[in-house]
Amino acid sequence: MDEKFSLEQMKSSSFENLQSLLRDLKVELEARIELALTKITHPKFIKNTGAIDSVYVNDKLRREAYLNECEIIVSELNVLGHNLQPLDLDSDINFENTSASWAMLNNQGEACGLDIEFFPKEVNVLWVVSPST
Repeated sequence: MDEKFSLEQMKSSSFENLQSLLRDLKVELEARIELALTKITHPKFIKNTGAIDSVYVNDKLRREAYLNECEIIVSELNVLGHNLQPLDLDSDINFENTSASWAMLNNQGEACGLDIEFFPKEVNVLWVVSPST
């Protein structure tokens, strides 16, 4: 993960620069999730043992790859100082609706700083300013 996404860099950025950093981060994270899923959904990766079983196995493998990549991304951002904490995991039966989110929390347990919600086809990246920080 690029040093430009470090907590200190983001905290010291102007509003306009922070918006640009958040857009860049969103693009990078979406590309990484897409790449992780592309490796799994290749047709030769899954043995076809029947239509229902194949969909189940494919979704299970995609969910595992997706969540693993999310955790790797969060770990890399934490190395850059963000201290992201898990907020929610919605492991929907329909893989496309599965979401996972992490955020920085202040001492009162309120979100502040980076807040990321992952979906298989999109990533929401926010910078949250808490009234108490």
